[in-house]
Parts: sequence; C-alpha cells; structure tokens
Amino acid sequence: MELHHLRHFVAVAEELHFGRAARRLNMAQPPLSQSIKRLEVSIGVRLFERTKRQVTLTPAGAVFLIESRQALQQVDRAARLARRAAAGEIGRLSVGFVSRALFCGLPRAVRLFREEWPDVEVQLDEMATIDQVRALRDGSIDLGFLYVPFEGTDEFALQTVERSEFVAVVPSGSALARRKKIRLNELARQPFVVTPHVASPDLQSKLISACREAGFVPNVAQESRQENTMLSLVAGGVGVALMPATARSTQIEGVTFLTVTDLPDYLYSDLAVVWLPRGVSPALQALISIVSKGAKSPA
Repeated sequence: MELHHLRHFVAVAEELHFGRAARRLNMAQPPLSQSIKRLEVSIGVRLFERTKRQVTLTPAGAVFLIESRQALQQVDRAARLARRAAAGEIGRLSVGFVSRALFCGLPRAVRLFREEWPDVEVQLDEMATIDQVRALRDGSIDLGFLYVPFEGTDEFALQTVERSEFVAVVPSGSALARRKKIRLNELARQPFVVTPHVASPDLQSKLISACREAGFVPNVAQESRQENTMLSLVAGGVGVALMPATARSTQIEGVTFLTVTDLPDYLYSDLAVVWLPRGVSPALQALISIVSKGAKSPA
C-alpha cells in the first residue's frame, strides 16, 4: 500500500463515481481503477460494490474511509511541520546565561520571542562564561549571554548588551564601608573573593594586573563562579571583591559598593550575547534581533 493509493481511494469514496474521481485527481480512469484494485488486494477486502449504474462503499470501505482521511490529514500535517521546521519556525533554542543577564533584558527578550515564535521552545540554562563558550563550540547551546572578552572571541559573533566599570565590594560592617571612594591600594591588606582563573582567565588576569600596578598582589581567600555567591561571601566577611558596577542591582544585604578612583581603563566588563555565525537558523536570528533592539529595556 502506498500513499497515493489512499488518496485515490478517498477521491472515489467521496465522489462515488470513478469518472468524476479521475477528473478530480487529474488522471485517466483506467489507472485509477487499477489503483483501487491493487489497494483492495493489498488489504484483502473489497472496498466498493460496483455495478454499471453506481458505486457504493462496502461496510469495510466505510470504516477504511474514516481511517484513510485521518491518515492523510496526519501526513499533510507532518509535511507542513517539516517545512516549518526547515524554515526554523518550530523546534528548540538552547540559551546559556550568566545571572547578570536576568537584569539586562533576557526575560523580556524571551517573552517577546515566544510571542512571535510560539512553536519554538526556549530552554534557559544558567552557566559560567567559560562553560557557555564550550557549549557554544560543541553545539550544546545556540546562544550565550556572557562576559567578554574571553579566549577565542574572534571565532564568534557578538552583540554587546551592557558595559560596566568595576567597583569594590566590601562587607557593610567593615571600616571601609563608611567610605564612598577608595584607591585600589587601600585593599592591599584585605582577603579577596575572586572569579576562578579557569572560569574567566581574561578577567582574572586583568584584575591581578590592576592590583600589581597599585603595588600589591591580591590575597585570594575564596573563589566563586557566580555573582550572587561572591556577594554573599563578601557579606559574610570572607573578603572583599572587585566586581562590575551592575552588581549593585543585586538585592543582597550586608555589602557596600565603593568607587575605586584609580582603576585602569582596561578594567571593565562587557555583557554580550554571543553565537557562532555559521548555520544561524531563522528563529535564532529573530531572537538575536530582539536582544539587539531591546535588551536594555525593563523586564
């Protein structure tokens, strides 16, 4: 049994006339009659009662008509879905993000995308920058919201979402917290909470260089990949930190943010949306466009 046999059968069953069915199918009547005979042989039952005056469905044919219509509808639906999938209108996009992205338009961008592309599932996964870079390279995620620059940036396409200068973060109960501004060397005797080198080698190198230029090597007391965790560690008195000023919007009690007056110009943090430029689907391009146009709007 082949698909065209079902289409031929349905046409005859609905017309109850081989001539009209043949015209409807844009074919000659003899091949249509042969097609119906082959179908009956293949399933082992008679589907039509034929006389010189009329064609009627047998009880088996009536049942087969119901199922054939459903089968053809399903095939047509499958074809439509396949075409939409090829056009990027259905499927799934995997998006990695650092926690900062939640305050920089990611929720709003996803909401707007889902309104325009309701049949494309967006899967969100909070990941450190270095983990997102690996996932982008191996295809585990399609898009990343992460901090740049990072090693190997040149192989990716990116759109900057937000640029932030660095500030000092100190425990609110410390003497430093009574200040509004400090110089970097005033942190020389403090333990530091830092991002691990493996998670963000470029950032850590810049932080260490800035401290050395200020005359000291930071005493690393604790490492953490996540912004909220770093802030919590500072609040708990584990140490101080140098973090993007955007961390001010994170609602964690027990920390105070101070302007550092002599930080070098190279010490800043860019949050960007990053993707591999090859093989961008229409759905991914639409999400990138939404992010580019309105990522800084309130969520």
